[in-house]
Amino acid sequence: MWQFENLKMILHLVSNFQISTSSNFQINPVFTPKNFAETDPEVLLAFMRSHAFAVMVTSPQLMGTHLTFVINAVEGRIVLTSHMALANPQTKQLDGQQVMVIFNGPHAYIAPKLYENKVQVPTWNYAAVHAYGTIKLLDGHEPQIKVMEKMFEVFGPDYFEQWQTLPHQYRDSLLEHIQAFEIEVTDLQGQFKLSQNKSAADRERIIASLEHSGNAYATETAIYMRQYLEQR
Repeated sequence: MWQFENLKMILHLVSNFQISTSSNFQINPVFTPKNFAETDPEVLLAFMRSHAFAVMVTSPQLMGTHLTFVINAVEGRIVLTSHMALANPQTKQLDGQQVMVIFNGPHAYIAPKLYENKVQVPTWNYAAVHAYGTIKLLDGHEPQIKVMEKMFEVFGPDYFEQWQTLPHQYRDSLLEHIQAFEIEVTDLQGQFKLSQNKSAADRERIIASLEHSGNAYATETAIYMRQYLEQR
């Protein structure tokens, strides 16, 4: 079995957001090497918006659903909005609950042969953000319409005109089968493990190898590594 340098998703607490003192939800940041911690809210927000298809995890019965989120940041508050099928049993444990939303980005296997020092083991490069917060259900026709239309505006603005032409009965029937909601983010943790702890020469070899791998995930990781590291 491969022994990786990092076996856990390593994330870092960002303290710029308002944390509810009434919540009994405890967040325990995992071990975070400084090289991989990303704490800039603007970087984290940009990442979330460009990787908006995320996984929402709830408890007490551990459940997860893949959803697309609209990310809004206004006056120091971050709010995530989305909707899910009302038939999804996860809807039964949402209102007022604390949840975790995982935004995953590019990732790729990194072979030890790419390092100048050959006393190495394989690892995996990746970027991810965890958002924690409290869910508020958005019931009623108008709130649901607003959520749907905001998602069209962000992800498919050319669809809005077609949406307006759909029969009202059809639109209303759709709304009867979804649950819209918003999450006010109370905690944000980011992990960008992109070979920051390696030499510039090692990083260039890694990026070049990923670029020419023929693997879409690896190519995306290479592009993101180059963009991210050049800004550091």
